[in-house]
Amino acid sequence: MRSRKFALAEFCLRHTISTKYASFVLLCFILGTFVVRWETFVTRIQIYNSQEPARPVEIFEQQIKYLSNQTKTSYEISEISSNKVTEKNKYANVKLKFKEKKNITEKYQAKYYQAAPWERIHAKIENKDEPENYILSKKRFVKSVSCAKIIRGSKREITKSADLENDYLSVLSPTYYIRKTENCDDFINTREYITDPLSKEEKEFPLAYSILVYKSVYQFERLLRSIYRPQNFYCIHADMKMSDVDYDAVRYIISCFDNVFFSSKAYNVAWGTFSVLAADLTCMTNLLKYKWKYFINLTGQEFPLKTNREIVKILKSFNGANDVHIETKLNWEQRWEKAGPVPDKLTPYKGSVHVAVNRNFAEFVIRNATSLRLMNWLKRTDIPDEIFFTTLNHNPQLGIPGSYTGDLKTKNNLKKGDVARYKKWYSTGCTGQEQHGICIASIKDLQVLARRPEMFVNKLIWDNDHYTFDCLEELIYNRTVDGYNENAQFDTTEYSNLFFVRKALRHAK
Repeated sequence: MRSRKFALAEFCLRHTISTKYASFVLLCFILGTFVVRWETFVTRIQIYNSQEPARPVEIFEQQIKYLSNQTKTSYEISEISSNKVTEKNKYANVKLKFKEKKNITEKYQAKYYQAAPWERIHAKIENKDEPENYILSKKRFVKSVSCAKIIRGSKREITKSADLENDYLSVLSPTYYIRKTENCDDFINTREYITDPLSKEEKEFPLAYSILVYKSVYQFERLLRSIYRPQNFYCIHADMKMSDVDYDAVRYIISCFDNVFFSSKAYNVAWGTFSVLAADLTCMTNLLKYKWKYFINLTGQEFPLKTNREIVKILKSFNGANDVHIETKLNWEQRWEKAGPVPDKLTPYKGSVHVAVNRNFAEFVIRNATSLRLMNWLKRTDIPDEIFFTTLNHNPQLGIPGSYTGDLKTKNNLKKGDVARYKKWYSTGCTGQEQHGICIASIKDLQVLARRPEMFVNKLIWDNDHYTFDCLEELIYNRTVDGYNENAQFDTTEYSNLFFVRKALRHAK
């Protein structure tokens, strides 16, 4: 039967090409249709007259199966329609719940998000309520490129990441966080927060963080996730410039944790003004209500270069010393000469706002009269946040535990600098973009970042080069797993020999 079809087709094709008359084409089509229908009729007769009785039964069963599937499909369509109605009602309930949640008064927010959680966490500590069978395992955060190869310096993989620079991983929107935090347990589990101290050493050495956030809820949440531990405390300052939806997203994220809370006062933070310092000082004041060993201040555009365990080991090796940056160039008088006499005969110094300081230093900052007078004086200076902590830490006559007692006039004493923050100045060469004179880290910096001795890097912006952020997050997570499984050693000898550690004031006068 196939030969007749092909013969007819060949005959029609040849004459169609040679003829100029469309009527012959139509005749070929009619003949072809007739042959196909005739062969179909003959085939059916052959099937039903076949010597194989199973064949008609098989055809019948296929027909029954087809009808059954049609009925099943109709039922599934009906069920889906019903589920859509249920989902719609569920969404309406969520919207109603969100609306009720949003209508909480500011007074009630302060009571609920700050006071109540601490009562719960103290109860947990007293009852020694700890999770059991906590397990961590290594994983890849990035699938499209090999972060391990990039960190080893593979030019091929770096080029590949550059070709895929617009191949962004899925960005979680502020509305995602608002919806997801309706169920905090689900949010914490889905986002894979580490909810165990992981070691006795870390549990007995809690840290306090202030985080200044003004944009990118997504990056802030990933920073929080990377440094979060249940024994630590986190004060979040949400800038007044934030949009309502970003603010709500941050608010609902922190409402899922007992040890994370908003600062008691919000500021419209502007670079180079006292508002930068005011936001950190407000958080420091709020954090002093709780027990911790060291205070570290961060912004939403920073990221850890060390695991929590490694940070704890570094700070323990300081033996109470404060890590506060000071410029080796000491003549910065133009910053404060218009402010008048310095209170209490202090010598002002220029440094950085980024610090890692012990609890005694924080208490002096917030409660000492000299510190308060210095704050008021700084309001008339330029970029006061780069003067305040450095001045207090490098005037040893104040007797602040952990402050520096060495000779600042001899530059040799400042050879080994601070390790609170890694900054690459744009003037020294930069593969990425620049912001306030600082180079924003790019994928080519990953090999360096992975080996830097500092605890955190400034700046790292996900929108500029997401692979840098993603790969660093993967590295720190997997290094955390190695530390948890005791597969990695961390030597703190170099940290204990830093100049500010050897010359630190150990006891108040």
